[in-house]
Amino acid sequence: MALLVLFDIDGTLVDTDRAGRIALQQAFETLFGVTQFADKTRHVRFGGRTDPDIVEDLAIASGVAPETLRSHDAEFRLEYFRRLSVEMQRSNSRRRLYDGVLPLLERLQSEAVALGLVTGNFEQSARLKLTPFGINDYFPTGGFGSDDRQRARIAQISYERASRQHDTVFSPREVTVVGDTAMDVHCARENGFRAVAVRTGWAAAGEIDQAAADHVFDDLSDLPRALTALGVR
Repeated sequence: MALLVLFDIDGTLVDTDRAGRIALQQAFETLFGVTQFADKTRHVRFGGRTDPDIVEDLAIASGVAPETLRSHDAEFRLEYFRRLSVEMQRSNSRRRLYDGVLPLLERLQSEAVALGLVTGNFEQSARLKLTPFGINDYFPTGGFGSDDRQRARIAQISYERASRQHDTVFSPREVTVVGDTAMDVHCARENGFRAVAVRTGWAAAGEIDQAAADHVFDDLSDLPRALTALGVR
């Protein structure tokens, strides 16, 4: 049976210790001269959302006009990616792969399970976040916030790309989304995919349980249980 597993990044595979937020703040300060950015944007939620939506909300909260942001979109992204690359190369002991991630990826690869990403990150920022941990090559394709603002559509795009790459029409019940927020579960459900949730991210207490994923784990360190949940016998 052909299997496809689509992984979220932040809070699921890796903890970047707020690298994205730090890089975004630096980009806003550099390009738009924003001051007191942290105070102005502290209520903007990141978890489970797409980068375009997050950036737009950060702009509004920090006083940058939407038309100003749009007119500098390409320049802003380049500055963000440059800052994120530097930040992810900086030594920080709190940045890590979550427990069980690497053994699980290695086993899935050995079992010829197709792997992909489904993330709200821009594609370039997604790759920058994975590079220091050496796991980019496990994910030859994916769906990203740079493809669409709707997470369900991002999951569909990832599915379509993986299907083309492997020349396989995966049944929706052979596809699993692994994520750390209710939004990850919902995007799986909207496409008829299975959902596995982990409590390693920043979801509010009870959010994961209320989302009713097919399986819920504290982390992915129990390899036999994780493989069973993903349909690998």
